[in-house]
Amino acid sequence: MEWEFAAKTKFDQLIAKLPFFHRHIAEQVVTKKAAELAEKRGSPQIGEPDLAQAFRTEVPEVFRTYLDQMLKEVDLS
Repeated sequence: MEWEFAAKTKFDQLIAKLPFFHRHIAEQVVTKKAAELAEKRGSPQIGEPDLAQAFRTEVPEVFRTYLDQMLKEVDLS
């Protein structure tokens, strides 16, 4: 599935902020979930709302505070 430009830019910024050992798995699970969310709403592209929701649902709760800060830093709260 394709990405809206702004969503892909923010996704890349967020992935770069993650600890090295978590990047690959986060990239896989968040991309998959974001695509599912975009498809569910009938969009041919992954948008910012899909990305934000995917991060919130796929990143473990223990990292919630860190995630919330990262989302704010890329204007995706």
